[in-house]
Amino acid sequence: MATARSIKCYVDEERIANVPQVENLHPVGFRLRHRPYQDPKNPTLCREFRFAEGGKSMREQLDEMGRIVTHGILFDVNSAKIKGESYKTLQEIGELLQGIPELRLSIEGHTDSDGPDESNMTLSQNRADSVRDCLISAFNINADRLEAKGWGESKPLDTNETAEGKANNRRVELVKL
Repeated sequence: MATARSIKCYVDEERIANVPQVENLHPVGFRLRHRPYQDPKNPTLCREFRFAEGGKSMREQLDEMGRIVTHGILFDVNSAKIKGESYKTLQEIGELLQGIPELRLSIEGHTDSDGPDESNMTLSQNRADSVRDCLISAFNINADRLEAKGWGESKPLDTNETAEGKANNRRVELVKL
């Protein structure tokens, strides 16, 4: 991610590099340079690159769009159990809520189209409830400030015809109330 003022690099939604002050930068693209592994029997493989709009904090997203779309909250397959690698995203949400005591959010779960509609609706509701419960218990957020809603597969962002599209549809959105 690059803006006119900074450069940040993320791998799996974890920031691995940050150059906070850059002068006169006008990014128009990016280039990835790779030195291949020397053993032809064991090549280095890279896949699933995504060039996405970024650089906005959760607060900025909420202020500008009234919602935050996150793919950083992960669950076990067909389960509402939150995976450990989701903690950083949950911490950021918890800190946002702690920093704005009047903020109220609807936590909205979304699934891909695999499985029956009714099961997806139940799964997305259970996942939204899990996120809500986590924010209440781990970050001491008042329960009255958070609602949970499951949308199942009814509001896709992408196609459900590809693995990448399905992954993009599996998400949690935080909507300002």
